[in-house]
Amino acid sequence: MDMLGSVQGRRAGPILTNTTSNVCCFACVGLVALGPVVNLDAQPRQWLPTPVEADVWEDADGTLLGARPLQIVRSPRGGLVVTDWADFSIRELSAAGKVVWQFGRDGPGPGEFLAFMDLQFALNGDLRVLDPRNRRITVVGPTGQLVKTVPLWGGEAAALLPESIDPGYYPVVPHTNKKDTLWASYSPDGVRHRVVDMPMAVGFDHDLTGEGWATEIPGGRALVFFRWSSRMIILGANGSVAVVAEGVEPIPFPKVVLVEHSGPGWTARGFKVDPQAVRAAKRATATASRIFVLFLGATVDAGRVVDTYSSQDGAYLGSYRFPHRIDAVAVLMDGRLATLENRLLPTIRLWNLPVER
Repeated sequence: MDMLGSVQGRRAGPILTNTTSNVCCFACVGLVALGPVVNLDAQPRQWLPTPVEADVWEDADGTLLGARPLQIVRSPRGGLVVTDWADFSIRELSAAGKVVWQFGRDGPGPGEFLAFMDLQFALNGDLRVLDPRNRRITVVGPTGQLVKTVPLWGGEAAALLPESIDPGYYPVVPHTNKKDTLWASYSPDGVRHRVVDMPMAVGFDHDLTGEGWATEIPGGRALVFFRWSSRMIILGANGSVAVVAEGVEPIPFPKVVLVEHSGPGWTARGFKVDPQAVRAAKRATATASRIFVLFLGATVDAGRVVDTYSSQDGAYLGSYRFPHRIDAVAVLMDGRLATLENRLLPTIRLWNLPVER
């Protein structure tokens, strides 16, 4: 697999590194490098026309979205899958906003969950659900039935990657060893099968700051993005690094700080991410041509901005500003953008997007 070398430099715009051709592409003139970016000046956002609201699904009694929905994922059957952290259940909704099936409950047993870290559909239509507290992946069939449980004996995971990246196995973005490992895969019996190194161009120095998430790009590719940085990685269909890109509003990986507590006869020390650190991406979704990143940052628009990038080369394409703070995004099969809100009533809004650029 092609891996990136480490070179330092300065830039005036996004860094785009294409490892296939080993050529750097720049949004504007300046010294750019494959290694850590020294000058992290944001370029002005290009505001796209406001999406047009097409439909609203409000849940007044908790039967549609649940009491605490936090994640939405596009279903290959046209609708959405929603996770409810109140009772640890999963619902699949049709494209018309009707519950197709509901699965799961709180607990450690088969078909039960203690947390939802990520969801990913397999090629056969099964839903893979990552539960880090139970240290396993639960596979749910197309009608909401338990198919299998895959233990993660070899380590914890933070996100799921498309099955096509390592067919027959379960590829994940790790929760531990994040500084060194971009992704790993597990066999159906939970044994680690393959490990792929983190490209040096990402450039963070501590495991705590490398918390990575992922979303599928149709066609078998994937995006890996980070909680603490606007740096993004586009993976090819075989899991190789195709592009390392910098977001429109660059946020460097944060420092870690020493935490110390003591009492009579004891002292405990440890590290944590600097509490003043700015979070970058919260959620992301993608079509074959565009990536949509729900951006946080540190402005009054935090959680209301969705930045878009090319799914091919990571080039910035513009940003949408939404009227309300949103908690998750997903693109439906018909191209509408779904946004999840948890302000007063749990609500999903569907938006028609302007013509793609």
